[in-house]
Amino acid sequence: MVGGAVCATGLVTRRRSTTGMPVLVQPTFARDVGDEAPAGDPREGARGRETGGNGGTKNRGGRRREGRWEPREGERRATAPPEEKGTETISIATWNIRDGRNGGLYSAARALDEFSNIDIAVVQETKFTEEEIMYAPKCYRGYRIRTAPRCTDSPSGGVSLLYREDKRKTPYRVENDRAAAPNIITFELVTGDKERWFVVGCYIPPCERGEGGGETTKKVEQMIKDRPKDTLPLVLGDLNANLEYPRGRQEEVMSSGMKAVGIGCATRHFLTRRTRHAKGPWTWVQRRTDSVGQRRRITQKLDYALIGDEIRRKVRRCRLVQVPGHDTDHRAIVLKVTTNGEAVRRYRHKAETFPLTLPIGPRTEGEAMFEELQLLQPMVPVRERHTHDWIREGTWIIVDRRAALRKQNKLPRAEGRALTRKIHASLKLDRIERARRAGEELMKEIGSGCIRDA
Repeated sequence: MVGGAVCATGLVTRRRSTTGMPVLVQPTFARDVGDEAPAGDPREGARGRETGGNGGTKNRGGRRREGRWEPREGERRATAPPEEKGTETISIATWNIRDGRNGGLYSAARALDEFSNIDIAVVQETKFTEEEIMYAPKCYRGYRIRTAPRCTDSPSGGVSLLYREDKRKTPYRVENDRAAAPNIITFELVTGDKERWFVVGCYIPPCERGEGGGETTKKVEQMIKDRPKDTLPLVLGDLNANLEYPRGRQEEVMSSGMKAVGIGCATRHFLTRRTRHAKGPWTWVQRRTDSVGQRRRITQKLDYALIGDEIRRKVRRCRLVQVPGHDTDHRAIVLKVTTNGEAVRRYRHKAETFPLTLPIGPRTEGEAMFEELQLLQPMVPVRERHTHDWIREGTWIIVDRRAALRKQNKLPRAEGRALTRKIHASLKLDRIERARRAGEELMKEIGSGCIRDA
């Protein structure tokens, strides 16, 4: 027989070709066909290879079964939600930039725009004080920037929000962004029809490592509990704590508090990319010299993107990114979130066409007196105001004619354009006449020696 059988144990078998020479057959293991792997299989813990979206490949741990790569024990496979009509994705990041002063925030915005294409970012350790907030950047590289100051008793801290806002392109809308407290900034993110996120960006300084937890942690937990109704919670920030494996009493309290409000780290739903230079889900790295004198590389996970389990399906991807172009010892956590761009654009158009107005509450004594003064003030007709005294009567006749035809709904488009051109031409002559009179008065004052009045 020309084709030989394949051994299920993975041993190499032989077959004879048409020329009579034996040919070696590549081994096929049992797990490739869906059966259980043999005991003691040396390839059981071998790395798999997954083809990336850009045509390349990336390594990750796991094993192959029934044509797909399964995660290792303790890790969960992330499944993307099904595509819907009008669905788009946006990038949300949290990143510690070490210092935003002296151009640091500009450098971070440039790196986020050029190398990572981030739509919304919460950056920590900008280190602006309450007095320096007025000098903080307000916009750069298409980002609108809002900054919360750091605490007065800590040299580190400060949070800034960077987001793009294009009425025709961005499939989201940022509303109610404000600096809620030192080291805390909040905003609401509209991503679809009746879909709104309540996002808290925070930085918890290391000095708040008390037994009962710091003030910033308590404020963040309270804000999540008191968030607006029917909003999805999201916490982005540098917590300076290990919530997955607490190292002390303060971290245990913080971890239990976050679990009590129903949020957890988004990275636990996704496999972490493992390369030669980046192994493990760390977000902070530092090289130190131990007692022996050897240089060691210390890594920890201090930054988090905390989401609720009910919005897990809205996150397509969560990855740790070493953003180039800025000097920092932290990696950024980038979330790919699905949005309904068509619904957001309809919502934006409706909000701009029919803006929401707050109900009028009880008036103060000063407001009541001001309204009474407005009623006593006589209304001057538009054409009799001193700011319009340079317009001649002939121009007002043309304006009145166009207004009367428009009010009667008898103004064709061609005639309306013709009247508009006549009005513009008449106003041009009026401005020339106004300039001539002003010049005559000026020369008269100069001739009489009144230079100051001129």
